[in-house]
Amino acid sequence: MTDLDIFRKRKSLFVRDPQSNKGAHCRFGMKGVIAAAHYDGKKNFVAMLKGVKRYVLFPPRECRNLYLLPRGHPSARHNTMDWSNLNFHKYPKLKNAMGTQILLKAGEVLYIPSFWIHFIISLETSIQCNTRSEKAKRGYEHLVQCGFYSS
Repeated sequence: MTDLDIFRKRKSLFVRDPQSNKGAHCRFGMKGVIAAAHYDGKKNFVAMLKGVKRYVLFPPRECRNLYLLPRGHPSARHNTMDWSNLNFHKYPKLKNAMGTQILLKAGEVLYIPSFWIHFIISLETSIQCNTRSEKAKRGYEHLVQCGFYSS
């Protein structure tokens, strides 16, 4: 865009390489809409504009406990479990997974580092926008161990 200077890509504290940023992506969701647990290969900033979403976050080292679909699968990077009805008999390693959760509310921003696995559920009608930037190196080695990348 050349009309509005505010949209011109430039260096910033958070996005070191603006040319690798593909812009903002906005999502509109109703209560109960989920995003299956997955990881993104780039740093992710999520801004909640309306509503509340619950984020369950796991560091990359937990990939071995989260039953991610394998490399080459059409939904690789995503989890096989039904998070609304967790079955610890079918997925026993899940009991070992160490993570955290937050409620992201309107006006707040969440930073999700590269390769962090996250499950999202919209707790009410919501609007969020996010932007992703370059990959980090931290966490990559865990995904190599889980079979997603070669070393």
